Amino acid sequence: MLHQGLSLLWFQRVFLPNIGPERPQLLIFDGHDSHHHVELVECARENGIILMEMPAHCSHWLQPLDRSVFGPLKKKWREVNTTFIMETGCPITHGNFFRLFSRAWNSLKPSYLLNGFRVTGIFPFDPTAIPEEAYLPSNLYADPAGDNGKSDTSSTFALSSSEVLPSSSLGMAGDCPPQATRITAYCTGLK
Repeated sequence: MLHQGLSLLWFQRVFLPNIGPERPQLLIFDGHDSHHHVELVECARENGIILMEMPAHCSHWLQPLDRSVFGPLKKKWREVNTTFIMETGCPITHGNFFRLFSRAWNSLKPSYLLNGFRVTGIFPFDPTAIPEEAYLPSNLYADPAGDNGKSDTSSTFALSSSEVLPSSSLGMAGDCPPQATRITAYCTGLK
């Protein structure tokens, strides 16, 4: 599969050359299908890298960049975008994108990254950083009576989390664990 080959190439040509000599090291990744192949796991094991996969459908709670970096980056990009278009009347093109995007990128502060790792409980390690309700299945419902709690049950409906949540390529809809310690881990270097 093309995607699997790309993830292995990234691992070998980008990740490994840039992480330094200390081993073991940990690589935390999402559950995308492109990350699930034997060659990547074997290469990680051979190089003293521990692979840890995050639970399905929980990445918005667990990914440091999602929690503290992408919001400010998107906000600044909208400002740069709006200012550029208002001042020049020109669209953003391939020719000016990187110059403009660098303004948004350069507005990021190291504290945003540090905060992302803190609020996800990765560093410093804090297993209580993610609230328990983050691991509960979602329910989608309509309450025609509004906030008064007196609804006609015949017009209220509920869907199970497997009906609401999209399934991954591995078919794991709603598989969020009850606690962070159930993260699927491929421990390739510790025994």
